[in-house]
Amino acid sequence: MEEFNLHLTGDIHAITAANNLLAAAIDARIFHEATQTDAALFSRLVPNGSKFSAIQLKYRNLILKLK
Repeated sequence: MEEFNLHLTGDIHAITAANNLLAAAIDARIFHEATQTDAALFSRLVPNGSKFSAIQLKYRNLILKLK
């Protein structure tokens, strides 16, 4: 019968690293969304006072239809 090793393949380390990266990304997003105002978010989504793009208008209409 062949012997096999479950812990020396590096898989556990890769899973741990991926989990930590995901947790950090979620934490950063929650922090940044909680600390910005609606006006700041609007200025990032619609820079220089430009009009909404076609896809933004499509999504707005879709959301209004769902309500």
